[in-house]
Amino acid sequence: MISYQKISKVLIFLFPISMISGQMIPEIILILGLMISIFKEYKNIKLDKISLSFLFFFFFLTLEIIIVYQNFEFQSIKQIFVFRFILYGLIISVFFSRDLKFLKNFFYFLIFIFIFLLFDSFYQFINGENIIGLKNETHYRISSFFGDKYVLGSYIGRLAPILLSLSIYLFKKDNYFNYIILNSSLLITIISGDRISLVFSASIFILHIFINFKLKYSFLFLFLIFSSFLISLLTIQSLNERIIGKTLSEIKVDNKLIYFTPYHHNYALVSLNMFKKKPYFGHGIKSFRLKCAENEFKKNILDEYDSCSTHSHNYYLQFLSENGIFNFLILLFIFFLSSFYCIKNLFKFFYTKNHLHLSKTYIYFGLLINLFPFMPSGNFYNGWLLCILTLYIVSINLYENENNS
Repeated sequence: MISYQKISKVLIFLFPISMISGQMIPEIILILGLMISIFKEYKNIKLDKISLSFLFFFFFLTLEIIIVYQNFEFQSIKQIFVFRFILYGLIISVFFSRDLKFLKNFFYFLIFIFIFLLFDSFYQFINGENIIGLKNETHYRISSFFGDKYVLGSYIGRLAPILLSLSIYLFKKDNYFNYIILNSSLLITIISGDRISLVFSASIFILHIFINFKLKYSFLFLFLIFSSFLISLLTIQSLNERIIGKTLSEIKVDNKLIYFTPYHHNYALVSLNMFKKKPYFGHGIKSFRLKCAENEFKKNILDEYDSCSTHSHNYYLQFLSENGIFNFLILLFIFFLSSFYCIKNLFKFFYTKNHLHLSKTYIYFGLLINLFPFMPSGNFYNGWLLCILTLYIVSINLYENENNS
């Protein structure tokens, strides 16, 4: 008879690769894994401060939906159960903490995914289609197996800190897996054309150089790779056009600096105008897509550019406009908490040379750049992005519980 543990482990293995298919399959895997494991493993769950903060955030959101918004349509009711992403992350960390071999195999599988996507991305970049014939619709965006969803760079850039952190945790020293992760992340995010994800990859790359600056061979190797990255941006026309040329042309309108692009600038202004109208609890979940068309929220926008979208394209602006100041403050608290733990563990590593602190540094750094307040972002309630959050919760809980054991 197949035990629930074996089924759960299979689902855990399928979880990261299923995210390539989109949002639906990983969510089904998450729900199945939660239903199979929760009643057996709930006693073994230990809460770290980050997970507890997110659970409090989702609990407050639930109260808003029921008491304030009183919106019981399917899309709103669905958000009541968004805490499932945190619970699944906590349960996965229980399986990993009991079975180091299982964690190592999961890590090797993620490395394989990175290498395979690196190969397929370059194949598509050179040939215009990937190994199964999926074509890139524009000459400066590569999507590999993600098809018409240009989230390849987001997938790699957001997972890179998790893999780097796991690599240090498992092998307790700088190792060749780190360079596979760093180089794959940087190269894929460059050719994907995803500028935000490139910032993620470059940031983790720079942090690694900073931490290892005393290891002359490591530092030289990383410096050469980073130099090659800069040269490629300057010499390959499609990359130069997307990442440098397009960025420089979009950050100014009428010789004035704006927020990222004219569209992001307008989304930000509409969000702030919505916040001013209802500062405490906002206009309700997914209300931006409706309210952005109303003239009262279009004050001071750039008239020649669209101001409507499905969301605000920034987590903090999304909460200000849709959920109000309290949700905004909770998320800001989580960002500062992540920043504090990142700096604290970095100093602890320099002082003790304990690689558990280095693992925690990378994972908290990854979380804080994902939650950085001034960067454009996706929809916070998007299940695909919350699946990424699940994997961050796994690592954080795994390390914190080992530290306390």
